[in-house]
Amino acid sequence: MCSSDLEPPRWTWDEPQPIEAPWMATTETALAEFALRRGALLARLAGLDETTWAKHGVHETFGPLDVTGLLGVIADHDDEHIAGILERAPERG
Repeated sequence: MCSSDLEPPRWTWDEPQPIEAPWMATTETALAEFALRRGALLARLAGLDETTWAKHGVHETFGPLDVTGLLGVIADHDDEHIAGILERAPERG
């Protein structure tokens, strides 16, 4: 969650509870939805200009971060979620 009305912006750690959604029914649909959502993020990032890339904010857990640093946190967190999806995959036992 971002409080963008503050300068610099402040981000909180927002970890939703596991969800039971139709797209979570199978490993394939969960990974496809994950890829779709990350693709949307990448599309937004493609439109950022140099000024926006240089901006920074403060994350409540990780402290001051620029856009690249925040994306690193997001990527690491994504890896955790993908691992969780794969751990629950029926074909993995």
